[in-house]
Amino acid sequence: MCFDEICIKNGGPILTNLNLKLPVILLFVIVILFGCFSRTEEKIYKKLEEVVKLEEEFKNVQKPLNKLEKKEKRLYEQIVDLGYKEHDKLIELADEAIEISNQRQEHLNEERKSIVTASEKFESVKKQIDKLESQELKKDGLELYAIMEKRYKVYHQLFVQYSKAIQKDKNLYEAFKDKNMRLENLQEKIDDLNRVYKQVYLLNDQFNDLTKKYNEKKLAFYRKAGLIKK
Repeated sequence: MCFDEICIKNGGPILTNLNLKLPVILLFVIVILFGCFSRTEEKIYKKLEEVVKLEEEFKNVQKPLNKLEKKEKRLYEQIVDLGYKEHDKLIELADEAIEISNQRQEHLNEERKSIVTASEKFESVKKQIDKLESQELKKDGLELYAIMEKRYKVYHQLFVQYSKAIQKDKNLYEAFKDKNMRLENLQEKIDDLNRVYKQVYLLNDQFNDLTKKYNEKKLAFYRKAGLIKK
C-alpha cells in the first residue's frame, strides 16, 4: 500500500509547503532633533522603539522555525513515498516528524512570549498619545495605536491556528503509523489539515500587511512630530 493517491488528491497537505515568514517592526535609523519636541512626544518615541527591541526575539525565532518546517516537509515526502512497504522505517520517520513538530511548537511558544512582552509595553503608549497637545498628531497617534492593536490581535489568532495545525500534523503522523488506517480516513485528516493551514496562511498575510502599515504609519508619525528629518 502506498500513499500516492493521497499526494495527488488536493495536492497533498499544505504542511509540505509551509515556510512562514513573519516580518518584525522596523527599527528606523533616525536623527533625533533634541529640543524640537515635547516630553510627551519623546516618551512616545522611546516606548515605540522599546517595543521594536522587545520583538527582536520574535525575529530570532523565525530562522530556526523555518528550518524545522523544511525538515519536516522532507520527512513527510519520505513517508508518503515509502508507504507501508517498509513499515518499521515508516514508523521511524513518523516519530522523527512528530518530534520536529514538538520542536516547532516550542519555538512558536518562544515567539509568542516576545510578542506578548512587546504588546504589554505597547499598551502604555496610549496614555502618552492622549496627552498630545496637537489634535492632528493625536489623531495620527491613535490610528497608529489601532493598527498595532489589531496586529497583536491577529498574531494571537495566528498563534492559536498554527498551534492547532501542529497538533493535527502530529495526529496525521500517528495515523500514517497505523497499518489498518483506511486511505479515506487518511485523506479526511489531510483535508482537515489543509483547511487549518489555509487559515494560518490567511492570518499570516494579514499580520504581514498590518506590520507594513504600522511601520509606514510610525515613520509618518515621527516625521510629523519632528522626531526625524523629513
